[in-house]
Amino acid sequence: MNDETAVFLLLIGFWSLLAIVMFQRFWTIRRLRNKVEKLTHDAIRNAAAQVAPKQVPESEDLIRISKRLQVLERIAVEKENSLTREIEDLRAAG
Repeated sequence: MNDETAVFLLLIGFWSLLAIVMFQRFWTIRRLRNKVEKLTHDAIRNAAAQVAPKQVPESEDLIRISKRLQVLERIAVEKENSLTREIEDLRAAG
């Protein structure tokens, strides 16, 4: 075997080894990522199952919240109003 053949075989071996290592690394990363996503999905599902159902607010609370929401919407839409009047409207609604 001459020197050129030995160098050629070493280069082929090096690139083959590099290809195998890269494939295993990416395959492992993909497999680990899938496991993490599955664990996260399961944890979220378990946490959602443990959460107690939310209580519906009382009618008075719902009315008060809707009034405050209307005032906040008006504040966001009407920029020419004075800040003092808007704060007083919020206090009156609450």
